[in-house]
Amino acid sequence: MSKDLKSPPPAQTALNCPTNLIPDSPSSEDRFGPHQDIAKAIANLIRSGDGGRPIGLTGTWGSGKSTVVALLRKEIETFPNHRMLVFDAWAHDGDPLRRTFLQSLIRFFRDAYPNWISKESWTIREADLVRRRKVSETETSPHLTPAGKALGISALLIPVGSALFSQGLRDGASLLHTGPVSLATLFGFLLTVSPLLVLICFALAYRMKSRKGDPVHIESANLIAIFIQKAETKTRTETTETPDPTSIEFEKTFTDLMGEALEPAENRFVLVMDNLDRIEADGALKIWSTLQTFLQLDTGKHAWLKKLWVVVPFDQKSISRLWEKNAPQANESGENKKHSNFASSFLDKTFPIRFDVPPLVLSDWRAYLIEMLREAFPNHHEEEFETIAHLMAVERMDGTVSHTPREIKMVVNQIGALHRQRQDIVPLPHIAYYVLLQRDHAEVLKGLTDKTFPSEEAAAILGDNVQDSLAALAFGLEVSTSRQLLLEPILLAALSKPDIKTLLTLRDSTRGFFDVLDEAVVHGIKDWQKTAGIKLLHAVAALHDSNLLETHNSCRVERLLDRIAYAAVSVEQFAPLTKDAENGFLLLIKQKASSAGPLFRAYQNTM
Repeated sequence: MSKDLKSPPPAQTALNCPTNLIPDSPSSEDRFGPHQDIAKAIANLIRSGDGGRPIGLTGTWGSGKSTVVALLRKEIETFPNHRMLVFDAWAHDGDPLRRTFLQSLIRFFRDAYPNWISKESWTIREADLVRRRKVSETETSPHLTPAGKALGISALLIPVGSALFSQGLRDGASLLHTGPVSLATLFGFLLTVSPLLVLICFALAYRMKSRKGDPVHIESANLIAIFIQKAETKTRTETTETPDPTSIEFEKTFTDLMGEALEPAENRFVLVMDNLDRIEADGALKIWSTLQTFLQLDTGKHAWLKKLWVVVPFDQKSISRLWEKNAPQANESGENKKHSNFASSFLDKTFPIRFDVPPLVLSDWRAYLIEMLREAFPNHHEEEFETIAHLMAVERMDGTVSHTPREIKMVVNQIGALHRQRQDIVPLPHIAYYVLLQRDHAEVLKGLTDKTFPSEEAAAILGDNVQDSLAALAFGLEVSTSRQLLLEPILLAALSKPDIKTLLTLRDSTRGFFDVLDEAVVHGIKDWQKTAGIKLLHAVAALHDSNLLETHNSCRVERLLDRIAYAAVSVEQFAPLTKDAENGFLLLIKQKASSAGPLFRAYQNTM
């Protein structure tokens, strides 16, 4: 049964009941049988046959394809001169595909098996592949405007003008009318002040040009800009590019690398392209095209191709959706079906050899689930684990879909997350049921209100009190408080009908019932007095007929009736008037005589 206790503080939680996280990593041990058999079959094919052919490894999401790959690696490592690389497409989603793939391949041989390739030369080729320099140079120089050129020439004439002007003054010449005027002296003076004259002339010219409405560069307001244009400089720019190699570049680099690594007769290489069914459609299709680049090479020209195997794990439904996502929207002619058939044909052509990872049978996943639960909740009882396994079996009674190892791990970890918060306030099987409902995207609160949760099967396994646990988990509160929140809409419905049987059942089965009753009436009358005044009278009749008014605290009874009467006097009419409403009306008049006048007026308006 659910315990009505307060949650322990976080510091105590981990100490009270430890919870372990189950890592979602591929297992290197076969827990079910078929995984090891598949790995051995693929390994024997690789060891005994010629390569150059892709091997498909199909299975639903989480069925254990990665486990098969991990087991295959162990098998391959037992063969001399056999090497295996797993390229995780999901980990490199968004990166330039061909470049990233070639980098991974080069580093795999260079760092782990340097005796297979020339370490120095391939380090250089990787650098060329990754870093491509682009150098651009720009050479410019400053330019003088016509005004600037005139100003420069006038500045050069200042010494000549100064000499002529000075000589004229020594000879007694004057620029005024008081003495003889010398043209040489006047000319010298004009040359001396020529830069000033140039400035004045061009400034006036720009001013007049602006007044006429001709466009003038915004920098003409700056006097210097009239004479000198912006200075331009010589620049040299170096940039580093990391583009994806073209298909021709990729093919050459790949064939050179494989040709060198697999040149010795005894060398064999297995390439696994993993997680294709987890990446975006565009990226996945690029990987398919990349695979075709080297899988369609001529084995006659490339002898090393017979010593290369490519293993591709994938979920066929996910791969088929790659074409559907890029296809036009389905129409009456069935475009989606057409593209689905195309995907199946493409996969059949691409993978002449396929190994299927089968779903787990009931006995397999039950044993695996209980093993994971033991690991996650070491202080809990075996009986609880068996109950959770039974519950999960009920969820898949049709047998069309089996629980996968990854799904089981995720369910156990989600149970663990809630158990860390609530500890044993909520029983572990109840937490498991809540997690399963969440994974099915069920509206738990709505299901609790309309009584669709728990289902008959779940209630038979977990008991009726699972409803209280679901409410506590959904509200994130204590069990008793959550029960009150859950009961309020049920109480309001029973009061407004009225439903005496439900009220009595709730009274006898719910702790804190009268507290919930008070809150429910307070919330209900606010709505009833505006929308359905007759429900106020039904509530009075229900409280009386169920003897709740007699068993309740007298002060709280008075306060409750005061609230109902206060709401009722503001109602203009009670319609449609029922027998229960009439009884409620008479009881309210009897209990609250001070409200008789307004209530009679509302009653008369109803008649």
